[in-house]
Amino acid sequence: MSIRLYIYKWVLIFLSPSLIDNPESAVKLLAKLKDERTKKSALEGCVEKLTPKARYYDIILQCPGAVLTSVIAKDYGMTARRFNKLLHALGVQFR
Repeated sequence: MSIRLYIYKWVLIFLSPSLIDNPESAVKLLAKLKDERTKKSALEGCVEKLTPKARYYDIILQCPGAVLTSVIAKDYGMTARRFNKLLHALGVQFR
């Protein structure tokens, strides 16, 4: 039995009588469902936005050897010197 069919049967058997007897709870339940769908949609947007960054970090971290800061700086449109200063300012790199 598919999960959708199982949930559908569960709703029909257990929720339908209580929702018919108490319409306010049905309204609350539908409002909660709407909120959850809104949250899900926002999270999916974040995933789409962050996926390219995650792929880039995976590629950089999977390199067997060291990656030159000049290569990473170039990916961010900076010079190696500027990138090193930024890393130092952020406390990532110490001189």
